[in-house]
Amino acid sequence: MPHALVHKVVLDGQFVQLSGSNEFAPDELATDVDIYFVIMQGDVAVRGRWTIPAGEKSWTVSALMDVPYLQPGAVVTTGLAVFETSEPMGFETYTWTQSLLATRANRSAENAA
Repeated sequence: MPHALVHKVVLDGQFVQLSGSNEFAPDELATDVDIYFVIMQGDVAVRGRWTIPAGEKSWTVSALMDVPYLQPGAVVTTGLAVFETSEPMGFETYTWTQSLLATRANRSAENAA
């Protein structure tokens, strides 16, 4: 069964980025993956959705944050990934809830250029 793994949460101004990867068994068809996610920190929640193109093993999706913004520190990510299947034809889903540490985007490399 295909599944998605979440690796990091990065705060970048008004945006939050969620990075992860998709894993398929060798006999599974790699298809577009629809990702629906919520990142929570206390009373603050950011929702997003994205389509990851077929064959992309690693991905970064982003969502615009409303005030109040998420802050660096502990967050909980919850999500749903929807994968198309060929045998049998249909869809499979993968859900997750995971605690991660949100960090700020590193702008020092951009500012040095």
